Amino acid sequence: MQPSFLRVASAPQTTLTARTVFNMNQQMLLTILLFLIKFGIQTVFLALALWIMIKLQKLDYNFPGLLGSAILACATDSVLTLVFKPWFGPFSTYLSAPFFIVVLFVCIKKVTNADAVDVAFTIVVGGALRFGMNLWLIGILMGDLRPSARAPEEFETITQQPPPPQMQATNKVSQTAITTNLPAPSTPTNLAAQPKPIKPVEVTTNLFAVKGVTQNASKSAVTIQTGKKRYTILLGESALAQTSNGPVSVRFKELGDGWVLLVIDGEEAKLSLPKVVP
Repeated sequence: MQPSFLRVASAPQTTLTARTVFNMNQQMLLTILLFLIKFGIQTVFLALALWIMIKLQKLDYNFPGLLGSAILACATDSVLTLVFKPWFGPFSTYLSAPFFIVVLFVCIKKVTNADAVDVAFTIVVGGALRFGMNLWLIGILMGDLRPSARAPEEFETITQQPPPPQMQATNKVSQTAITTNLPAPSTPTNLAAQPKPIKPVEVTTNLFAVKGVTQNASKSAVTIQTGKKRYTILLGESALAQTSNGPVSVRFKELGDGWVLLVIDGEEAKLSLPKVVP
């Protein structure tokens, strides 16, 4: 029998079943497949954007070199993002961007033999085009997010369902308390139906004074004064006079022997003509 002080506690052994190993391998293969799909899409978008910019600027190039530049730049970006991710998390993309730009600049410079300014312009605008392509792809994958009018029952909310009995009792108590605390209802008044205050005819008439009349049959005219302003109104026509009580509508209705008939705010007023001093 082995002494107790010589006994060593053996660590528990974990055995991996075939199913567990298969699941782990399946997840690994799925991760690799997604990485390759993302890498391929970004490479195609970058190569297409660079090709568009080079064509627009009419630069010399060869397609294998252009495609190789896009592959090398995207590979550098993807690998460095994976390397930096355990330490920097979501900021790993920003750390790999400078290396991506440098690699792409050197490759495009070699492919096109263009000036540095043209190469930089091609890379900047090409990157913007690739960003737009990514947004377009995301929009296609997301589809139409608007509710469908063909199946409105799929979007019914929970609030349309009747509340439970306990909630109904609570709502009744709350409504009763609110009703008892409400102030006494006041008599409803319809402001639109209330008539406007009518100014006395005497007060309105005193605002105007006849200063002169031109007699010419149907083209006669009267000159009236209110305050410091004078208005000349033809027979049958109206004018809006600015008085101390606000704007007032005046219409020259009739001309008589020594008087004029004006319609002031809908009320007729007979005013005497000024006496002519011989």
